Amino acid sequence: MAIKISRDELNERSAAILDSVSAGGERIEIEREGRVVAVRGPPPAPPGITGRELIVRLDGLRMPSDGFADDIVAARAALLPVESPAWPD
Repeated sequence: MAIKISRDELNERSAAILDSVSAGGERIEIEREGRVVAVRGPPPAPPGITGRELIVRLDGLRMPSDGFADDIVAARAALLPVESPAWPD
């Protein structure tokens, strides 16, 4: 749920309002004459995971053997068509 404030209140309390957004993830709707004219909130989370998270998730997993790349090539050759299908006439 968003907190609604007036433009004047935003001007008077901007530092406290920005602290609320950054610390608590609050979403703020700024109104002018009873109409919402802007919305402020925390930035969206970046897609995917961070490098640090990846390292944590991979910790303890076995690394692929030397023949792993050859296995992928063989599997791909077995699963994909050898030739592209001809266009219908």
